[in-house]
Amino acid sequence: MNRNLQTVCFAVGVLLSGVAQAASGEVALVAEDPASPIISFESSELPGSLQSGGGSAVQLSTRHYLNGSRSLEWKWNGTSDLFFDRKIPFVSDQKAYQQLKRGAVSVFSFWVYSEKALPGAQLRVEFGKEDCGFDFGLNFTGWRTCSVAFTRDMDGTPRDGMRGLRIKAPANVPAGELFIDRIILASVDDIRYQWPDPQVPFVKGTGHTTMEITPIPDAVSDTPDERAVVDRLEAQLESEVLLEEPVSSNAVDQIQAQFEELDIKMKDGVVTGRHVIFSRSSLHDRQDSVYPRELTAQDKYLMSQYAELRDYTDFMQHIAKVYRTLPPESPGALQLRNIFILMSRHLLDQGWQENSALYTTHHFGYASRGWYVAVFLMRDELAREDLLDPVVRSLIWYMREKVDFAKMEFDPAAGTDLDYVNTLSKAHLMTVLSLPDGPPKTVLVRKYSGYFSDLLAADTRGTLGGIKADGTAFHHGGNYPGYSFPAFRSAAFICRLLNGTPFAIREDALKNLNKALTAAAIYSNPETGIGLSGRHPFGESSVLSLTDAFQDVAECGHPVELDRDHMPDGHWSFNYGCFGIHRRDGKMVTFKGYNRYVWSSEIYTRDNRYGRYQSHGSVQIMNRGGRAASGWVEDGWDWNRLPGTTTIHLPLNLLENPKKGTLMARSDVRFSGSSNLGGRYGVFAAHIKTPDIKNFDPTFEARKSMFCFDDRIICLGAGITNRTEDYATETTLFQHAWKDGQTPVWMNSPTAITNLPYTAKEGGASRWLVDAHSNGYVIAKGDPVRLSISTQNSRHEKTKEPTQGDFVTAWIDHGEAPDGASYEYAILLNGTSQTTAAFAAAPPYTVLRNDPQLQAVRDQESGVTAYAFFKGASRPVDDLILYTDKPCLIMTQKKDSKLTMSVNNADLRIIGADSAYTTDEESRPGWVDILLSGKWEQATPNEKVTLKDRDENTFISVSIHHAIPEEFVLKKRR
Repeated sequence: MNRNLQTVCFAVGVLLSGVAQAASGEVALVAEDPASPIISFESSELPGSLQSGGGSAVQLSTRHYLNGSRSLEWKWNGTSDLFFDRKIPFVSDQKAYQQLKRGAVSVFSFWVYSEKALPGAQLRVEFGKEDCGFDFGLNFTGWRTCSVAFTRDMDGTPRDGMRGLRIKAPANVPAGELFIDRIILASVDDIRYQWPDPQVPFVKGTGHTTMEITPIPDAVSDTPDERAVVDRLEAQLESEVLLEEPVSSNAVDQIQAQFEELDIKMKDGVVTGRHVIFSRSSLHDRQDSVYPRELTAQDKYLMSQYAELRDYTDFMQHIAKVYRTLPPESPGALQLRNIFILMSRHLLDQGWQENSALYTTHHFGYASRGWYVAVFLMRDELAREDLLDPVVRSLIWYMREKVDFAKMEFDPAAGTDLDYVNTLSKAHLMTVLSLPDGPPKTVLVRKYSGYFSDLLAADTRGTLGGIKADGTAFHHGGNYPGYSFPAFRSAAFICRLLNGTPFAIREDALKNLNKALTAAAIYSNPETGIGLSGRHPFGESSVLSLTDAFQDVAECGHPVELDRDHMPDGHWSFNYGCFGIHRRDGKMVTFKGYNRYVWSSEIYTRDNRYGRYQSHGSVQIMNRGGRAASGWVEDGWDWNRLPGTTTIHLPLNLLENPKKGTLMARSDVRFSGSSNLGGRYGVFAAHIKTPDIKNFDPTFEARKSMFCFDDRIICLGAGITNRTEDYATETTLFQHAWKDGQTPVWMNSPTAITNLPYTAKEGGASRWLVDAHSNGYVIAKGDPVRLSISTQNSRHEKTKEPTQGDFVTAWIDHGEAPDGASYEYAILLNGTSQTTAAFAAAPPYTVLRNDPQLQAVRDQESGVTAYAFFKGASRPVDDLILYTDKPCLIMTQKKDSKLTMSVNNADLRIIGADSAYTTDEESRPGWVDILLSGKWEQATPNEKVTLKDRDENTFISVSIHHAIPEEFVLKKRR
């Protein structure tokens, strides 16, 4: 089997794609611009603010540079310093927070180049009249930088209006030479993203990672058989990543042309070229210290010339793959080898070395996968140039954010990081296999197998990342297919790669991965519902992307026992994600809520801006063909009207994320979730209670439930209340893309509506509709039902650009500021105008209760009764249930003298989940107490269920853990 880990297609100019290019006219470069906090030395003159003292000699130099084509060359002899007579634009932490609307600090940064390491030597950097400062270590070669917070990291006390930056030569080095470039006097940065390294070990960004890395083991042993297996693994992994198809005849010429754009040259042992930065796409997100918020035209131009690490290393990967297709000593191979070696030297020279933090390299794996593949494929060529060791050490250093390369110990208190599994797990193994042959390499492969097994085998605690007891997979504190699906692909690949070797992934890990893949198949059709999409509501989380993963685990002896082309009917509960799935005849319905443990949606400043209502009790019906085939189209989409949700219909400027940063709203409600009976019937309850956030109405509350009986879904709502008087509250039935003549709908008539525009308002005793996707809706007497077929205007959830599209939408109008509004409607998953009208005339179900305390339905055909208790019931509910002690979901089905019951508290019972981004607090077992009319006993023993007589009735206590339904069978006692 040959699967490319990453397919990269390059054309000349790709490294500068998406980069701001210079205007048609030349940018006039000046020595210094008082309007900019950046000093960059790009002109024929020294900055006017620069004063050199003592035995200093300074000049502009093209020998080494980073920003543009010049740096400041500083030679000293004796006591020397550099002084820049500039105002330092430092701001207090409070003002920094006001700028970013999240934890932030004012930071200083600069770049320093040293041609030889100076152990024990330090530059002294001071501000103002020695108000504050720090020491910068010089035990390195090449470029180094730092990001140092004035208030948190420096000694002394910074003050507003400080003037002057002074850099003092190391006192213990009588004479020396350094190069300095791109000084940023001060900028505001996220408080998390200043990381320490040996140059500035005192830096303490709140999200910083360790500098301590476990050394590669020395004196260890292995066996000849193990070494042979390791050799085979290397060969197999190479076959997985090498190109399958022959390269074009001009591939080498194309690579040469692209390489020349990087302007990398080596002269007299000195390498120069475009500056390689971590990421430009995370501008003002993860590297604010590199990019002050206010940039002059010169700053923008100079920064536009940088190359991004991802593009750079993907290009290296491409070179390596093409190189491996050529005869080793052919002219083309020699040309590519020289290019690759020079690019590697340049990357090291740029500071991409061990012990170089480069401000921060947060989420390094996403930008660096190509580098790891490239090094693995070119390990022999790098070794011949004595570059393999420093390059591998660099790779090991930068993965430290996610894993200690040689230690590899799973920490249950940290969980499983799906970013590591997705972006670095394969890179980790490749780096191990790039080491020189010998016992340490073998031992690390063995250790890797155990570590990766631990990651996959764990049902991780609380809301930590990783696989949960119900098969959901967490990242960012919630079930997140956008992250878990790519992680599953990587995990399954590794399982297959190591399968059948002494380093095979353990059985418990394979079983747990199988559980997660099975769950993914269940909640995809083939895409996931919008409620599960995180910050990408129309993203591409599709089970089709897991085709290889399913095949991989099958080869490991753990096939997913589902026919993904013909999924079974039934109902599944996933309460770690606060959602339920109901499937019938190829359709999948996703029910989504939120609570104190599960966030409603993930909203970033520039992602999912309008996604507030994703979990407001949504009922998304998806056909086998996916979102588009089910009428879900982004252009023109009304973000207020996700089907099934009860919402206040707001203008987009009020619906948009009111925060500058991330919003992941939870409520203070513990109870919301799903339960099922026999895996066939289901109930979902959502207690919507809006948090007190700007532009949210904290008085907005609703209790909603959905009862699923094969192709029938009964939806109830009660206690719908808020004080918003300017905008209507609605419960959306459906919203689908419209095409004249192709997407007919029916409303109370066998005659289809086929053209827009169309509007209707129905307030009768019983109303019904059928959408263009064969879903019937029967709405009981109550608030008016509205139908609209029109051209809708909206905005893109990322760019805010206007969008437009034709849609048909139906909703129940509860009016402004409703006080205790309610609704009742039924959905027929395969409804026609005839069957829906017949259903409306004689509904085959009975609503027992629909109020804020209890919503309950009895289905006539199945004989199933389902209850959603939003509060415990102290009085009899019907002729069976006399009492419950707390909110819970109960389903019952009587057959002859037996009673099948399922009970769920829909409460994860995770302490602290509402007050932290993630918590390692375990889900705690709970129980539900129920009093049943009559005397019952267990037909089949269930240790989680206890029964006691209570007069002529039966007291039942059911133990629940992980909010997973507990099902049992009772029989009447004689």
